[in-house]
Amino acid sequence: MAPARRHKAARTPTDEGEHGRQMLRRRRSAVVTLGVALLPLAHGLSQGPPTAPPPRETVQVSSPAAARALARKTAATALVNHRARTATYISTRVELVALGSPPGHPDETWNIAGMVNPTVHIPTGAQVTVHFLNADADKNTWHGWLLTTARPAYPRQLTQRVPLAFPGAVARPVHGETAHRWFGRTVHFTAARAGTYYYLCQVPGHARMGMYGELVVR
Repeated sequence: MAPARRHKAARTPTDEGEHGRQMLRRRRSAVVTLGVALLPLAHGLSQGPPTAPPPRETVQVSSPAAARALARKTAATALVNHRARTATYISTRVELVALGSPPGHPDETWNIAGMVNPTVHIPTGAQVTVHFLNADADKNTWHGWLLTTARPAYPRQLTQRVPLAFPGAVARPVHGETAHRWFGRTVHFTAARAGTYYYLCQVPGHARMGMYGELVVR
């Protein structure tokens, strides 16, 4: 005789409904757990790859003779008018040297292309390189270079919010001459918009004392 087959007890409709609700609750719980586990990963992805810190500005050292030679070389690429005190660059690649308070010139002034606080003209869209050097004979006197849209007269204390004319158009201050060496920085920026801007020393009191000039983009 063939063995009798065992039959599972038939579930009542009530049992089947309860079983379905339990399965649904388990699935929802699993989805929630997975979502919570993935939150840190999703947050990290939304932030993108870690960004590298901005490169630190390098303090450059030059002898006075080498700095003056570079100043003459870059001035030769401009149309210099000593009477009008202007330096006009025509090329779309502009390079100039800004000497802060060099010997033989008035204190708290700039010397560019052999002139005190000249008006510099450059074309719109020019790629500009500024070699800033603190030529002050007092090693305890700091100078910096900054191009801004703010007009004179300037207060003694320039705030951190002084607007830059263009990104990158700033060199942080460095101290003065030590053992016949001049310290400075080189900055690069694009003169993207026409207008009248002002280069100045951002050390407190220096722009107020006259350490500024015009830079016209046209």
